[in-house]
Amino acid sequence: MGRESRTGFVRVDGCDLCRAVRLTPWYHEDEVCWIAECELCAVPMVVWRHHGTAPPDEHVAHMHERLREVAATELGAFYVDGHMRNIPDHWHAHARPKGGFFGRGRRRRPQPGGRRRGPKARATCLRSGWGPSRLSS
Repeated sequence: MGRESRTGFVRVDGCDLCRAVRLTPWYHEDEVCWIAECELCAVPMVVWRHHGTAPPDEHVAHMHERLREVAATELGAFYVDGHMRNIPDHWHAHARPKGGFFGRGRRRRPQPGGRRRGPKARATCLRSGWGPSRLSS
């Protein structure tokens, strides 16, 4: 099911985040984390390289700092959304545009293989309770 890395943390074979599948543009990677565009939200998302929801504090600080660096360039004003909606068993966080939720409206980089997100992905986010309506309170 899972395998222990040289750091003592676990990676799970069936977890897409552990496998770090490159479906969208990547902005950063190192031994602690990777940052790519979220396939559903079109915003930078930082992912812990190990499976679980409680990385050590120093890993969280490192990941937030890397996310801030990428988000400042990609989004300008932003906030960090640490709510793990769709994948609750693997630590990750999104940088969202200030006053918004999705990354729509900003210039997009071409995706490998010409893959595009369509209305179905956005509808999935909205059906799941994601989206700007949750931010307006």
